[in-house]
Order: sequence, then C-alpha cells, then structure tokens
Amino acid sequence: MGILDKIQALFGSSRKFKSQLQQGMQQAKQHKFHNAIDLYTKILGAAKAPDDVKAMAQFNRALAYSSMSDYESAEKELHAILADPKFPANVKSAAQEKLTRYEKLKDISEPDLG
Repeated sequence: MGILDKIQALFGSSRKFKSQLQQGMQQAKQHKFHNAIDLYTKILGAAKAPDDVKAMAQFNRALAYSSMSDYESAEKELHAILADPKFPANVKSAAQEKLTRYEKLKDISEPDLG
C-alpha cells in the first residue's frame, strides 16, 4: 500500500466516524437519546476514530444523558473528557462549563443543613 492509499484510508475512516457523530446528533434532536448514545459509544470504542471526533462523541453522550435527566452519568462523561490528555482544549472548555453549571444547580437545589 502506497502513501497515497494510506492517506485516503485515513481520511475515509475519519469521514465514517464524523458521519456516525452526525447521525448521533440527529438521533438526539429527535429525542432518541438511547440511539444517540449507542452511536457515540461505537465511536468511542473504535481505535481508529480521531481524537477530536471521540471528544465530541463523549461530550454529546454527556448531553444525551443530561437530556434523560441522568446527571450522574453526564458528569462522569464530562470528567472523562477533562482527564483525557488527547482531547482538544475547546471540548474540554465546554465540558468544564457544563460541570460548573451542574455544580451551581446542585448548590441551589440542595438545602444548607449547616
């Protein structure tokens, strides 16, 4: 396999994962959160998926969990994003913002017993 073949294979797989990400986003827009989570999970489990696509899949999976009111799972996803050194700064920043909002909501909803 020549260098051009390798480059085409790399970009072809990248397009495949971006397409899956878009499909997941469409499922989420239609409130089919379990389907969206399944698609995002496939991306995250694929060794050849680019890190930026994996980061977006993990962030969108957190949003899907949040939309289903599964805030514990959403927070775990967001913390995983922050812990991954390969994920881009813009996705980490969005994850941190979402976590900050969750913390503020917790402060508002939990009575101070002290």
